[in-house]
Amino acid sequence: MWTVLFPNWKKFKFYFFSKEAPQILERISTEKFNFEILKNGASRCIFILSFFKEKKPLFLIKAFKPQFLKTNKVIKYLRTLSKLEKLNIPVIKPIFLFWESPQIAFFKREPFYGGIVFLYIEKGFVKREDLFLDDKKEKVNYELIKNLISFLFKLHEKGVYLKDTK
Repeated sequence: MWTVLFPNWKKFKFYFFSKEAPQILERISTEKFNFEILKNGASRCIFILSFFKEKKPLFLIKAFKPQFLKTNKVIKYLRTLSKLEKLNIPVIKPIFLFWESPQIAFFKREPFYGGIVFLYIEKGFVKREDLFLDDKKEKVNYELIKNLISFLFKLHEKGVYLKDTK
């Protein structure tokens, strides 16, 4: 299944963030899995991956599509991640990154030139219910909103530009 998504994956460069990452790559490349397309854009495609044995989603894969004369977004992500670590900003680290040259993948007409593999977080960190203090949704949790705003402002002060702060 992995080879269907990434035909030349054995030629990719890999960057592992944990000791378990090579075993996870081995498991993904050998076991059969089911994938669901979460988003399909012009430059990237986001998959939710689940193995047939377990049936619950385990990984989120952000795969990048090759485009002519565009930068390698995987390398760009790695640079951004290292800058955030230097600024002591907490970040959810991926399991591993993989990539090849986007131009070579473009000319070979491959579907993707690389991607980022994360553990799948089913419910996220802030739920809609957390924004309210009671079941009637009348009293807003201003403390949580205040903490979120101050966190975003601190990121802004450190020079981190956020595109989407919904």
